[in-house]
Amino acid sequence: MRTSEVLSLTIRDVDLPGAVLTIRDSKFFKTRLVPIGPKTAQVLAEYASRRKTSSRYPVTPFFVVELRRTARLVSAASPANHMLCHGSEEMKK
Repeated sequence: MRTSEVLSLTIRDVDLPGAVLTIRDSKFFKTRLVPIGPKTAQVLAEYASRRKTSSRYPVTPFFVVELRRTARLVSAASPANHMLCHGSEEMKK
């Protein structure tokens, strides 16, 4: 996934039980579904839980709130962001 696509994900675009991400208006203004593996879904669920219970995150419809203003560093923000940008080993097998 492109960093801009990760930063554009909203909470409604992340279907953890279905293990699918909806990428809206990506390159060439298309929408696509991106399947995620169980390990990625687990990391994203942990991130979502942390995000929901922490007061340091602003109220926003965006799923990724860490380092939104510094897009080039999004992979370093959390394991969840890194897995989204670069994929997990399970998806490469």
